[in-house]
Amino acid sequence: MDLALQSFLGALGQDPGPECLYKLYYEQAAGSGQPQVGGSTFQFPALSLSLAFDDASLSPVREAWAKATGAPADDSEYMVFADREGQMDDDEMDE
Repeated sequence: MDLALQSFLGALGQDPGPECLYKLYYEQAAGSGQPQVGGSTFQFPALSLSLAFDDASLSPVREAWAKATGAPADDSEYMVFADREGQMDDDEMDE
């Protein structure tokens, strides 16, 4: 990574060349695959290391919702939102 940065800064063709003031990076690591529940705390598991969004990553959100609301995990009211009166749909705004 340092070689790539030095190459990039050198390509600017300035003498003396610019210096890197800060470097920021992160390390992504696989964590627990299961949600952790302790008292009133719900800790979500680490997301998949895949670059694609995995729909299965929403399962812990449903579990947390069920714990927070006291509803059964198979409740049909999960993610069902009531229409707001007086609000237009996005497609009605273009007319």
